[in-house]
Amino acid sequence: MRLALVGIIVASLFLLPPASAMVISEVFYDAVGDDTGKEFVELYNPTGQPVDLAGWRLESGNGADGSWSLQTTLIGIVQPYGFFLIAADGDVKKSIILQNAPDAVRLVESGGTVADLIGYGSLTFPLFEGQPAPDVAEGHSLERRPGFLSPLAGNGQDTNNNNADFLDRSVPEPQDSSVSESPPTQVSRSLLVFYAPGALVTVTLAYAFTEPHLGLILKEQPPTPLLYTTPSADVNGTTVKWLLKSKTVLPDGSISYAFAAPATPGTYAIAGSWEAIDGSGLLSTGQSGTSTFTVGLGFSGVVEDVFGAPLGGATVELAGSSATTDGNGTYSLQVGTTGLQPISASKDAYLPENATADIALGTFNFAGNDGLTPLQVGDSQMLTAVFRWATDILDDDKILQVVHQWASTSS
Repeated sequence: MRLALVGIIVASLFLLPPASAMVISEVFYDAVGDDTGKEFVELYNPTGQPVDLAGWRLESGNGADGSWSLQTTLIGIVQPYGFFLIAADGDVKKSIILQNAPDAVRLVESGGTVADLIGYGSLTFPLFEGQPAPDVAEGHSLERRPGFLSPLAGNGQDTNNNNADFLDRSVPEPQDSSVSESPPTQVSRSLLVFYAPGALVTVTLAYAFTEPHLGLILKEQPPTPLLYTTPSADVNGTTVKWLLKSKTVLPDGSISYAFAAPATPGTYAIAGSWEAIDGSGLLSTGQSGTSTFTVGLGFSGVVEDVFGAPLGGATVELAGSSATTDGNGTYSLQVGTTGLQPISASKDAYLPENATADIALGTFNFAGNDGLTPLQVGDSQMLTAVFRWATDILDDDKILQVVHQWASTSS
């Protein structure tokens, strides 16, 4: 049973899952006849985010003395609900050598943390989780069971008990990165990038089911309390909850809510999750992602050249925001911070200008000494600059800059 949840909020920033979410999903250690080039270890990513295996390693445990030895180092990205194969013809092409039971295999992160471990057979050393998985017959593999309480969890059951989590598979099924499960939840959000302090932030969550469900709980964590919601929330606090239910089939629908943008400029997040139950009583859960938006202050000004003429098409950058001037040389942007911040203006065929702006003033003009000097300065322009210097619009350093560009200009 799948639940597809679609939301409308922000361009989402998804956080990487804990690295230990990766699991060993299948181990083939005893092929029929010669094992050379036939053994494999399969990994599975049971989360909705990619996992980078750079620097990870696969190690084998010796049941005779409890020692561990390196099989191979890993590199590659395991996609959400995707598989990754370490084999002679796998994603990491390596003819691994695994001993028959009692032995073990473990997956170790780049920092040395053991992400997952499986021991099999009558082990006397602690090379396993909970209890060892059973030793399987020649030509069989050990495969992790599908995840419980999650309709599309793939080979993701992980109770930290090898005996409970793995089963005997008579026909091994190596799966590489070309194979993936469909994610149980799909979420997209959109929202204006900037809001003024106190502005109304309106969010719509649309939910849809691919198969019949009887109940759904939506949870959202906005940065400020809700001002209104349709339908009404069942819980309205730090975490807002809505319960949607039906005795027959829960129809697709949507929820709208709004809150006031925080008064302090900065970047804020909205996090969400859901839980659902189908007609057979099967529970499924998922994350609606974490989305961000910026509360900013309006900031504007004018960009001129050193001769006092407005410059259209110039780029102004301030505190991570940028804007392009119009034909009158004016720009307008929003800034999600306060205090003194570096500001710059640039345009092709002109020397760039850098200055410091006070965000609280709400404006900065690139004019006079902050005006842009062209790379090519003609005679008439040079005389205009001299006039502006003589009338104290330009200082000595600025006129010298203009003189340098004039002297470098071909007549």
